Formats: sequence, structure tokens, C-alpha cells
Amino acid sequence: MKNQFKIKLFFILIILLLINGCTTTNKPSYVKYFKGESEHWSAVYLIKGALNEYDEIAKLTYRETDIEAIGKVKALFGSKSGVIKVEKFLDKNGSVLGNRIGSGDVNHIDVTVQWNNLVENFTLQETKTPVISPYEN
Repeated sequence: MKNQFKIKLFFILIILLLINGCTTTNKPSYVKYFKGESEHWSAVYLIKGALNEYDEIAKLTYRETDIEAIGKVKALFGSKSGVIKVEKFLDKNGSVLGNRIGSGDVNHIDVTVQWNNLVENFTLQETKTPVISPYEN
């Protein structure tokens, strides 16, 4: 009788361990948010993953209402981990997205935007407020 009880208990524990393993969320261990703006542009930046390799997602948004007057936008998001280069037309919301794989600790992001023969430079600073969901993209 005792052996049957031990065997049943063993299988119940194994099942519980399997269920627990299947229900854990795959949350990134390293998440950083950055944001900043210039006269005509605002940008947000997300880093998610592990410190030795993570996804970087950049979103640049035109702050004015004349979106259709903007031609192709060239933007560089630079950090010590590398550069995201975006060269696109704005979407209907006045935004462009870019992404890359990076590694290493990042403290700020330098942004350069070129459009219609104009250039603006600004810096994104780290913020604790989520700017883009780490579970999207």
C-alpha cells in the first residue's frame, strides 16, 4: 500500500512540475525604455531580451499634422551597441519603425532625422515608463 501511495505521489509531482514549466511566461530578463523629442519629431526605443543579446525597436513619429508633406525620412538611432538605420515614408500615423539585434549596456540613444532637406538631432534618455510593450513585435 505504501509503495502505491509513493508511486502515485511521485507521478503527481512530475505532472505538477510539467504543468508549471508549461505555464511560465517568457518574459525578457533585460528591458529598457528610452524616449525623447525635437522640434518636429518624437521617438521611443525599446530594448528587450538578455544583456548579451537583445532586440532593439525604434519608433519615430512626426509631431506636426502635415504628414503628407513629408517625403522619405532617413533616421539613424545610434548607441554604443550599434545603429538602426531607417529610410522609409511615414505611415498613416506619421511614424516609421526600425529594429535590430544588439548587445551590451545602453545608456542613451542619439537620433538624427533627415527629411525635405532638413536635419534634426536629439537624444533619447532612459525612462522607467513603458514606451512600447516588450511583448509586441
